[in-house]
Amino acid sequence: PRRGPRNARPRPGVSRCGLRWLALLLAVATGAAAQAPTRGAQPLPPGVTVEEHIHHYLLDATEVPALREQLDTRGPRNRFGHPAAGLTRHDFTVRYTTEPRAQDCVLRDVTVHVRIDIHLPRWEPDGDAAVALQAQWTALYDALHAHELGHRDNGLWAAAELARRIEAAGPARNCTVLGLSVDAARARVLDQLRRREDA
Repeated sequence: PRRGPRNARPRPGVSRCGLRWLALLLAVATGAAAQAPTRGAQPLPPGVTVEEHIHHYLLDATEVPALREQLDTRGPRNRFGHPAAGLTRHDFTVRYTTEPRAQDCVLRDVTVHVRIDIHLPRWEPDGDAAVALQAQWTALYDALHAHELGHRDNGLWAAAELARRIEAAGPARNCTVLGLSVDAARARVLDQLRRREDA
């Protein structure tokens, strides 16, 4: 569930420098969210299942410098080891059986399962927080959440594409060749996913 500031009694102000930093972070998140694909743009094919989890890490600072530090130290880290305010991870499990026939080998029972883990901050200030900071945080969280949903949708696209391409890999002249074709199809889709995620 989305959580903004809770039980935070407003204070009169916050430093302009701090708000500039938060506004910059908000602008980046909002720009990225605007480019996020829409969920449900393509239906998932049969055999694709999705398991989705949202994890929150706690922030309790009431001043921008401390909040910035907590975002850097308490949040997740991306695959390069850099801190990220929000992060989405995908884990794919592909299962199938092969059936050798007189002239070739075919695929049976192709399934793709994707687990999606979304990591987002939850702000529960330990004391008073400025009105301006509360408003900026709510906007930041909404933009960050929308951005991570875009990464979630990339994972859904990859799961659907894996199922389609693996189904298209067969038949082959024998089951060894078919297994290699499946591995190649999976590698191509995951490479496309990495490029989408890095765009």
